[in-house]
Amino acid sequence: MENSNWSANRVNDGERNSVAGSYGWTSNNSLTSNHTESVTLDMGTNKTIAKVDLYQRNDAGNVGQNFPIDFKILTSVDNTNWTTVLTRTGYAQPGNAVQSFSFPPTSARYVKIEGTNLRPNPTDANRYRMTFAEVEIY
Repeated sequence: MENSNWSANRVNDGERNSVAGSYGWTSNNSLTSNHTESVTLDMGTNKTIAKVDLYQRNDAGNVGQNFPIDFKILTSVDNTNWTTVLTRTGYAQPGNAVQSFSFPPTSARYVKIEGTNLRPNPTDANRYRMTFAEVEIY
């Protein structure tokens, strides 16, 4: 979804908090049933990576809302063939702290976060979507 607060280019703009004008990235906001969503980041060239930090939505009344319950982190060198480097299921709704996920070092150009079980947001008519204020790759 693209609007004045949410945009694909805001997923790694350096703003770790959801602030007016830069809440972060969000998937489609009109879905009222659980479904799979993903966001893919292109680092430009292959790099050795071993950690992804996910900064969840933290605007007033929405801290941790829409952070996926079940998700995978996948990597690729060509944006076609993907390797799952981390899987989490039953993940609790986070508070304000960054959620860090380490995995064995791997070479990748692309990193995908795929939410396979989304968390409905009670402050948003229980819509199912996935949101991140920021994604950082190390």
